[in-house]
Amino acid sequence: MPGTCRSLAPVGLKELEYLGSSRSGELTQRLRDLGEEILLQQESKHGRGREDAHPVRVKELRRTILTKANDNKTSGVEKERLSHDLDDLFVVTQLFSYPGDYLRNQNPSIERIAETVDKLEEDVLQRHTASIRGRRTAIVEFGSPIPISATKSRTLVNELTKTAHRHVQGLLDQLD
Repeated sequence: MPGTCRSLAPVGLKELEYLGSSRSGELTQRLRDLGEEILLQQESKHGRGREDAHPVRVKELRRTILTKANDNKTSGVEKERLSHDLDDLFVVTQLFSYPGDYLRNQNPSIERIAETVDKLEEDVLQRHTASIRGRRTAIVEFGSPIPISATKSRTLVNELTKTAHRHVQGLLDQLD
């Protein structure tokens, strides 16, 4: 598939930059692996490391790096290196925000396509805000109230989240 090779080229370039060689395989896994490797490199440099999701790890690393960068004892050369480290974390954020299968289903919604084009404009063309793509309308609908037990339970939040998810999905299904 020639189109697939072209669409993976930017990922291959980033893999070459951070990993030393381009990889093969499913796009979703390649994006995840590349982000993980960049995070491991940064965590090794800055003495961090946890098994959290990428956004949490990026947030912690950013906090650590910004603290170092704002320290009056940090040299100009070190501040430059820290700035590059922040750029690397931005790459991880970008990788995380492009799930490889987001547009893969047979009928991606116009919103998903527009959102992806907007992100590409911002990331590739360095636009500060996305262009206007057309008129949009919104439907606001409230579902039935979800009863909450007054008794405390360790599983209450998890159960409530699952119930809310089912109710919202039911409302969305009614719209289709």
